[in-house]
Amino acid sequence: MKKPVRSFYYWWQIFNREEIKKLDKVINKNFITTTDAPAAGVTKTSTVKFVKWKSIKTIMAPVLDVIHYANMMNFGFHLYPPRDDKTLNYNIYEKGGEYDFHEDGITYNNPVSDFKFTCILNLTLDPIEGGDFYLAHRKIEEIAQPGRILLFPSFRCHASKPVTKGIRKTLSLWMDGPKFV
Repeated sequence: MKKPVRSFYYWWQIFNREEIKKLDKVINKNFITTTDAPAAGVTKTSTVKFVKWKSIKTIMAPVLDVIHYANMMNFGFHLYPPRDDKTLNYNIYEKGGEYDFHEDGITYNNPVSDFKFTCILNLTLDPIEGGDFYLAHRKIEEIAQPGRILLFPSFRCHASKPVTKGIRKTLSLWMDGPKFV
């Protein structure tokens, strides 16, 4: 009998509060200037800053281990290692900040993507209200705690609902591999 494929994977506590503070400090010292490219036709009201993989790859080593383990156990995608020039999104959702349902890396002009996984690391240390994360219209509470990571195939529809109190911070990394054809 074949093992069922999971639609998402999460890791309970990849970073503790002190490690999140350290990562946040390194990220904030290494922002780069580039342009956000949100999904077309959807509402996105978060602030996005950017950091290169090279600046944080040492701290993010446990994340990469989790990604490869989750892939091996649940998905079986062929993944490329992140290049030093890979850009990650540091997302800041203040009151009213949201990102409507969308898929990552797939556009009308490019329906074939090389994105395999979307990886979202919760860096929110202070309590918030709202800002719930949904994957295919299912509320994913597993990502609500600081230091947790959520991994799912990038072609899965997902959204961040509006924050009503506080500030939600996440770091997004997309793992790519050969294009789906």
